[in-house]
Amino acid sequence: MVVLFNKFSKADLSYYMRKSQIAMRELTAESFNSNTLRTFFTDDAYRTTKPNTVIVQSRQTEKPIEIIYECVHNISRRFEDFTFRFFRPTDKSSRIAMKDFLVERSFLPFLKPKFGCGLMKTEVDDVVGLGIRADELQVREAIKKGVTKIGRMSTPKATLYHVRMGYMPIPELVRVRSPRDITSQIIKMSQFSDIDRQFYTPIIVEKKGLFGPKYYIDVNTTKAIANIRHINYVSFGNPLIAKGMHFSSEHIRMELSGKNFDTWRRIIDGTYDFSTEV
Repeated sequence: MVVLFNKFSKADLSYYMRKSQIAMRELTAESFNSNTLRTFFTDDAYRTTKPNTVIVQSRQTEKPIEIIYECVHNISRRFEDFTFRFFRPTDKSSRIAMKDFLVERSFLPFLKPKFGCGLMKTEVDDVVGLGIRADELQVREAIKKGVTKIGRMSTPKATLYHVRMGYMPIPELVRVRSPRDITSQIIKMSQFSDIDRQFYTPIIVEKKGLFGPKYYIDVNTTKAIANIRHINYVSFGNPLIAKGMHFSSEHIRMELSGKNFDTWRRIIDGTYDFSTEV
């Protein structure tokens, strides 16, 4: 039997693990790091008890404005389809945004339903926070059904937004045996993107194996972090990336679960302290 040993030196492993830890801290620091989210749930001006109404923000005046919504709920034997349509109170005939998601129910009563990846479509650009309110409505539905996990497929340019809403990349591991393998994976990720290759920090994961540790690169999280760095880099007006905001066409598989789902639950019920926990 031929065993392919890892070709990493101790110095290599120390370097890659240290860089991975720094990048992961950078990623988690963005979680719930949203001034708009904070404002919506701490400022009384953005609270309402009116049914089928949410408060968002005018982009022009930066003041709270009311938006009404309707929920179309279709139920079949195995699926539930939710569609939230948003309107201005002054024009209920013209939709300004839509949030659609699917819930898959199990035939087994002891299994919880699964929330599938949804679709958010916004048709105006003069309001801020419609996506946040749509996410809130989806989380509220999940809580009602006892679900604690929501999947999402993020476009590359929306990666930062979704991380700030608590969604994290789902690990996608590819085996690597040497620094050359890692370099090859980084080249593969970046070749169809205008993101500077310096933004790709390989996220390396160690797992125990029968003949010693095995090493993997988490390509999904590596790409997500690169997307976020690129978004922040361009947002600060840095002119060094001449090609602008062109990403690869690959979506980022994400999930709201665990501690982050619980954070959303606490945000909704008013027990989350943004001043100390973000």
